[in-house]
This record gives sequence, C-alpha cells and structure tokens, in this order.
Amino acid sequence: QDALKAFQAALNIDLTENNAKDLAVAYLNIGNVYCELNDKPVSIEFFQKAKQAYAAIKDSAGMSFVLGNLSAVYIELKKYRQAEESLTEAVQIARMTGDRLGEAEWLLLLALVDYEKGNYADSYQALGNVARRFQSMESFVQYGKTLIHMGKCKQKLREYTESEKLLIQAAENYESKNLHKELWRAQSGLAELYALMKRDNDADSLFRESVRRIEDSREGLNRELKTYFIEDDRLDVYRLYVFFLIRQKRNNE
Repeated sequence: QDALKAFQAALNIDLTENNAKDLAVAYLNIGNVYCELNDKPVSIEFFQKAKQAYAAIKDSAGMSFVLGNLSAVYIELKKYRQAEESLTEAVQIARMTGDRLGEAEWLLLLALVDYEKGNYADSYQALGNVARRFQSMESFVQYGKTLIHMGKCKQKLREYTESEKLLIQAAENYESKNLHKELWRAQSGLAELYALMKRDNDADSLFRESVRRIEDSREGLNRELKTYFIEDDRLDVYRLYVFFLIRQKRNNE
C-alpha cells in the first residue's frame, strides 16, 4: 500500500511533466503493485497503459517486458487466448531485437499455456525446444526449471519412468552447476511423482529434504522478506506435503 501511494505520487508528477518514458515506467510499477495486492483486473488496466506508452516511444525492451507481465496475469486468470496473443507479440519483439534469452522466456510461458490447457504432448515438445535454448545460453537455472516442467508433462501423460528421468536430470543439473538453492524444485517434483507411484518412503524423504532446503534458504531474512520469499511455488511444496501426510493419516504431522 505504501509503495502504491509513492508510485501514484510519481505518476501525478509524470502526468504534469508529460514525460513519456517516465509515464511508461510509472504505469508498469503500479501494475506490478496491483499484482502483489492480488487485484488482477486493475493490474491489467495499468499494464495496458504501460504498453501504449512504450509503443508510443518505440521502446521494444519495455514493450516486451510489459507483454510478459500481462501474459502472466492472463495465465493466472485462465484467459489463455489473451496470454497467447501477448506472448506471441513478445516473442516477435525479442526476435526482432536479438534478445535470445527473452525469446526463450516467452516461449517457455507459451509452452506452459499449452500445459494449463491440458495439451501435455504439445507442451512437452515445445518445452524440449526451450530447454535446448536455455542450455546453449548456459542459463542453467531456467534449464533445470524447464526439465522439471517436461517431467510434469510426462507425469500427466502417465509416462512415469520418463518423468523420473527428467526430474533426476534436473536435480543433476542443479548439483553439477552448484545451484544447490534450486535443488528443492527437482526434489519436490520427484516427491510428488513418487507419491503418485505409491513409493511413499521415497516421497516422504524427498518432501522433507525439499522443505528443509527451502527453510535453510530463508535463514537470515527479516520477517517481511521471509513472508514474501515463501509466496510463490515454494509454498506449493508445503501444500503438497500436507496433502501427502493427510492421505497417510499422519494428521498431527
């Protein structure tokens, strides 16, 4: 709320001075704050204003960034057609400007739209292309995340052996590149898979290990940052483990 007041004060100044670049940034910042406040419709409104402002000053990098933010909100709202339109435009801008990493990021989100729509085979194929891009650019954090998404596609397709191979590959990628703070992602993915396969001991062990790694990475953060840090896919690990324990009738745990 404090950030919102500050950004709105900045916006009032930018409107008075009619500085197009500053206006675009102000709209973008306000859109991001409304995302944090979970007011998605208003965040879309400000992202659209930022998009128009960046288009007016022909700022391709800013335009691409706004389109990515817009698409993420559309995906959360299950507005997949709008998400695909924004991402396709973002990909075109990235190709035009030679932004290889940005192009891979937007292609990843496009593949995840297919996943959300239930098109798991198509999503898997697209993710394979994205994984090769991240690997060639030595973006190993994103490479690992993409392998995990591929594993989840195979899980949905009931190809559990292939899913396990991909998730183990993701874990090995994080370990070999000394990305131990990311290892929980692969471990929790494997735990979820093993729970599905009724390999309960393996699932329990990996759930515990992934939670331990998340908790370790929160050490030293102040209270506010600790809360913010857990407000993403890390929180899903706790939820998944809780559901697993309930199924095991380990209610106290």
